Amino acid sequence: MSANVESMLSVNEVPWHGLGVILDSPPTPADAIRIAGLDWEVKLKQLYAHPDLNDAFVWPSPRQVSAFATTRATDGKVLGIVGPNYTVVQNTEAFAFFQPFIDSGTCKIETAGSLRGGRRIWVLARIEEDPTEILKGDEIRRYTLMSNSHDGTLAVRVGFTGIRAVCENTLTWAHSEGKILRIRHSKNVHDALEAVQGIMDMANREFSASVEQMRAMVRKGVVDVDVAKFVREVFKPKVFLTKGEEERYWEEGAPQLVGKVLPLFQEENERMPAASGTVWTMYNAVTNLLTHHRVADQSRRLDSQWFGDSADKSRLALKVAGKIAVTA
Repeated sequence: MSANVESMLSVNEVPWHGLGVILDSPPTPADAIRIAGLDWEVKLKQLYAHPDLNDAFVWPSPRQVSAFATTRATDGKVLGIVGPNYTVVQNTEAFAFFQPFIDSGTCKIETAGSLRGGRRIWVLARIEEDPTEILKGDEIRRYTLMSNSHDGTLAVRVGFTGIRAVCENTLTWAHSEGKILRIRHSKNVHDALEAVQGIMDMANREFSASVEQMRAMVRKGVVDVDVAKFVREVFKPKVFLTKGEEERYWEEGAPQLVGKVLPLFQEENERMPAASGTVWTMYNAVTNLLTHHRVADQSRRLDSQWFGDSADKSRLALKVAGKIAVTA
């Protein structure tokens, strides 16, 4: 198993090939917890400040402080340091959110696992519906993504993401503004998880707006110089001023990024002739870079695509491409 993925299951090797336990059919939430290696609990342990013998004043005994360590019950591993109001959401509770959807046939679990030594866990379930066509032959399958952290760095997140079937590009809108529910680890976290299904229904309706935005991208043409401008706007390379006989600006990494995206833009044009030379293929050239090429290690790529810099870039790419698509 790769260093960043501690444990994982994947159904039919989709969408991250070769990672974790591969299943032939979708598991139940209870089976998913076990197979994905998530059948452990998180405990809170009180932290204490110990005397410092170098100080003039020495406490007679360790002093309790208003902080706790989150630890894994099975091996005692410390996952993070949290405040006094932090409420643990156990893996079983996170997975329980999916049970009504599984029971009704609305979705099926496709991947689940643990990242960063148990500090982050996720469940990805495919929504059982016909794929959405952006144009003929170019389909998007939609997924529900729940993620949680046990180190205090992330709220519980529930939202949507999409995978473009033709090339497995991940289209990140699951954690974009308005499409994601964030639930803080407070005393009301469990009540909020119970109410999340109604909020998901509202987010479900917002999906159609994203699809229309993508279809608008198919109708707007671009050329290579537009792609270069798009790359700069999404990746925002640092700009430096060089002073010499004449002042000039240069951008750190911009030529290399453009040099990577332009061949991917051409690949997308050849893959989708009906959308060749459009904002849609330009946008997917960038998501292709983020999904498959930007980070060498596959598991680190997964982490970045959902929680890190690649997720931020993917959201920004969708926003920028959407604006370009409706510009006269």
